[in-house]
Amino acid sequence: MVSFASNGTATLPDGSEGAALNEASLTGVQTVEGSGSHEVCGTVADVLGNTSAPGCVTVQVDATPPSLTVSCPATAELDSTGVNASVSATDGQSGLAKDPSGTVAIPTGSLGVQTVTETAVDNVGYETSRSCTTDVIYAFTNLKPNGSKFKAGKAVKVSFHLGDTLGYVTDGSGTLEIAREGGSYSPATSATNHGDSFVSAGKGQYTYSLSTTGLAKGNYSLRVNVSDGTTHTTTITIK
Repeated sequence: MVSFASNGTATLPDGSEGAALNEASLTGVQTVEGSGSHEVCGTVADVLGNTSAPGCVTVQVDATPPSLTVSCPATAELDSTGVNASVSATDGQSGLAKDPSGTVAIPTGSLGVQTVTETAVDNVGYETSRSCTTDVIYAFTNLKPNGSKFKAGKAVKVSFHLGDTLGYVTDGSGTLEIAREGGSYSPATSATNHGDSFVSAGKGQYTYSLSTTGLAKGNYSLRVNVSDGTTHTTTITIK
């Protein structure tokens, strides 16, 4: 808000005091809205109706919260290093009192969603907060077989490797589903595994002996559901 005050009565050319002011004519308090630069002017008149030249002032208004972006990688491998969120804050009006711009380290020591939240504050007190998330997952590699052909009734060894940046993990798990080309997935069956669960073969390797007994000839999709929430697919053909 901008308020005005009179500067007293005018002095006439002969040095005498001019007519008294009409205080009721003084421009009232002006409310300025909208961010940016604004010129506000006011006047006052004397009791004879003579109006002063405008008295003006330029004011800078900040009515807008800061701009803030927080960006995270969608995924990161377990125990990986150098994983950061990128933070950028700006304020084109009053400037920033709290500027979180830069990088923020994302912890990767445990599986699951990691959240980074940052707040920017400008010099008039407006705040903006933003968040982003990164899903920490196993390093999944060496899914086999891929596109191989098998005779119906022959067991198919399905395997994959789970690791982290330190090497391999032994606390993972997974289940296997199978779907004929264009069909819906259902739990796999095995003559050796317990249900549809993979077993650990050591050093991060997980295996499943898929039974193909009763499967018709054709192409099949195999879907691995890992305990970190990720899924991975491969294909086989029954001939």
